[in-house]
Amino acid sequence: MAKSHNLCLSWMGVMLNDVKDNSYPGWDSGCFRASDGRLDVDAWTEFCRMIANVGANQTRLFMARPWVEVSSNKWDLTRYVPEYWGDMRQMIAIAKAFNVRCIVTLFDECEFHLGRINPYSSNVQEIKFYRDLTLSKKIVKRFLNELGPTNCDWEICNEMAWTPGWESGKGNVAWFAALYELLLAEGVPAANIIYGPLLQPHQYNATSKQFEIDSTTYAVGQAAEIWRAHGIGNDSINASRMVVHNVGGAPETVSGIKFPNGYDTQFAVQFFGRQSSKPRHNPFVSDDGIGQNDMQFQPDGRWTRPTPKALGISSEHIFRNSDGNWTIEVLSYRDLIEAQGEAIAQAYKRVCGAFPHDYGKYPKPEPEPEPPTPPEPPKPTTCGVSKWYQHFKKTLNFRAAWDHLMGRHNV
Repeated sequence: MAKSHNLCLSWMGVMLNDVKDNSYPGWDSGCFRASDGRLDVDAWTEFCRMIANVGANQTRLFMARPWVEVSSNKWDLTRYVPEYWGDMRQMIAIAKAFNVRCIVTLFDECEFHLGRINPYSSNVQEIKFYRDLTLSKKIVKRFLNELGPTNCDWEICNEMAWTPGWESGKGNVAWFAALYELLLAEGVPAANIIYGPLLQPHQYNATSKQFEIDSTTYAVGQAAEIWRAHGIGNDSINASRMVVHNVGGAPETVSGIKFPNGYDTQFAVQFFGRQSSKPRHNPFVSDDGIGQNDMQFQPDGRWTRPTPKALGISSEHIFRNSDGNWTIEVLSYRDLIEAQGEAIAQAYKRVCGAFPHDYGKYPKPEPEPEPPTPPEPPKPTTCGVSKWYQHFKKTLNFRAAWDHLMGRHNV
């Protein structure tokens, strides 16, 4: 039974400030202002408060687009937007105030298989993503220098293709291993490094769950050989967190094969349960990737995300059937994520007898009452001079007005 956990609630599109060319259909506008591209402090603070209140202690940030766009859809990977670093440091500091640790994702291959125009493939250096190890190392070092190696956790790459077609994936893993080695050399503890994700459970379109587990185990073993060639030992690898995507409970149909709710969760528990080395890998499971097939989009254009009920069932299965220190991520929309996090917190309580740490600690502040309406000021009393002046205006007779003021006439 899991006795500890990390609940990572991540805001899909958090680093965006607008929806460009409809490449992010249905996504939230993020917490950066469209007017000037700067961080909306109030929006980010409220998000951190909300996820911390349902027990989250982590959130994931994609580095988005820190580089200068020198022309339309063309970026210079050696020039950075000056305000970017200050905004990132402020995001990390605000999250930390709510005991939420940020995970910075350094590279993202997801941008490619979604067909988006992005700096990784459209840049003045004319390189394709991680094909230039020298430049990749410079980018990583800049992030470490600006944000600090221990102020956040580091995910090297989101959804890197390093398991299917193993021979073609070796170059990707070698690139990854070199950056892993760099992070260690720059003072990042192995426990603060996240690698993967591994193949998503449907990657091979297999009808046999056992085949998928065997294939994943083989790929991990092959990757470990490359890492060891870089001088990275088992202790470091096992201390880091290994990611599996697509865990969360949404049913999918792949190549005509129906995968029911809970399939991916069972896969993750069985796979990590087979990692017998001590200390064993720290599992990081995410619903990221769910909805890529026949349930890809909802009628409103948004990606399909697991329901709170499905996440609660999946999380409870993990808590009851594993003894590791799991990280469970929900990558979702701003208006859905609170209910999804609440479902996981309730599952944790059912299994462990208590809510996650800090649950309920940060309730939404009550709105400040409107100030009472001030009473109307008393009307000024009419003084004698005013009476004289009013009478003078009426009669245009100075003497008569004076007599009226002195009370000698009753005009």
